[in-house]
Amino acid sequence: MIPQPPNGDMPVVDYYRELHLDRGYSIQEINTKLKEQKQQWTQRASLAGSRGNQARELLALIDQAFEVFKDENSRERYERTLRASSSDNDEGVDWVARAWTYYFAKDYGPATVAARKARESNPTDPTAFVVSAWIELAEDQYDRAEEYASEAFVLDELGEDTFDVHKVRGATFFFQEKYDRAIEAFTRALSRATPVYKAEINWFLANCNYEKKSYTTAVAYALSGLGFEEGASFQDKLIDTTKTIILKEISDTEDNEVDLKNLEHYREQVKNSVAREAPKQTLISFIEGWIEITNILRELVELELKIEFSPVPAFPIKSIGAAIIFFVIFISSPNLIMFLLFVAPSAWVGVYIYMVFFLKGLIRERADKEQALERAIKSVGAVYDGESGNITFKNRLEVSLAAKILFAKAQALELN
Repeated sequence: MIPQPPNGDMPVVDYYRELHLDRGYSIQEINTKLKEQKQQWTQRASLAGSRGNQARELLALIDQAFEVFKDENSRERYERTLRASSSDNDEGVDWVARAWTYYFAKDYGPATVAARKARESNPTDPTAFVVSAWIELAEDQYDRAEEYASEAFVLDELGEDTFDVHKVRGATFFFQEKYDRAIEAFTRALSRATPVYKAEINWFLANCNYEKKSYTTAVAYALSGLGFEEGASFQDKLIDTTKTIILKEISDTEDNEVDLKNLEHYREQVKNSVAREAPKQTLISFIEGWIEITNILRELVELELKIEFSPVPAFPIKSIGAAIIFFVIFISSPNLIMFLLFVAPSAWVGVYIYMVFFLKGLIRERADKEQALERAIKSVGAVYDGESGNITFKNRLEVSLAAKILFAKAQALELN
């Protein structure tokens, strides 16, 4: 039960302790922390039953804290009252709420202690084990997190905390790369999720399917998540995930024609999705930008092949010499034979000059296409990819282009 605000002889609420606020924080820092906590608890307030009630009580406490810490004078009056109060005992503390508060503040040491007290004070409460699992996940203790999640599952089968339980189970499986089990848990969580949580769960499901290389299914989940107004805080994550999935699939192929086919498929998938209009247009613009990039890459591959298979012959010094000699002889003694002897090496010199200018034209055209590619890349923008976060976007394109050129050369050689 959350302590009540000061009223008559009732103890004064210690907002510093209840909301995990450092006494050394400035007013601005306190208000920033309160806003962060309010965002987290607002999401949990959408849950049904006692967990939603608990979150709503915390939100009321946070609103009271905003009033107390609205300025230095109010804060000073509150601290004088707090010092005169004797409310430092732990009687009636809601250790589950305290653990969540520490967890939301990313202070995992106190969160671990509060979660332990929650489990000890009420060993049959599934939420005590749910928050314990999230804390262990934050500390990268995946085995222990799964243990707590399993305990919560056993305690709460078909109970009111089922959503929370399936969500944390999905997360523990995901971080251990047990993607099939994660998908099963998140799917069950999705069926019980309130609209506020549906975008987040769809994001998890999109990432699970991405790791399984089920790219079309992954995009479908991401687009479904973009259909919820209540999940606006997850919009950027869902958009970035969709972009990353699309780029991953086209970077895995060497054939530009296959890339174009995949991009057109995703463009239609986005157009026909339930995503809201703004993110839908963002993704369509992104895909069309990549269609333009892929077309330029295709043209660059064709130019590279022309350059590769259009070698310039050696400088025809002998042909030039022969042409000069026969020309001089022809001038002094014109006849058909001398003329033909002059024309033959001259024609070869002409072919050489044509080949030189033709190759220079191809090189200039390639330079123009490379500039067009740079412009197209800038218009689309880079997307972070965790698998190659240390490689620049441009480097990845260069690697992709080199692979596609090799693939095209191999095809050309097979045809010949």
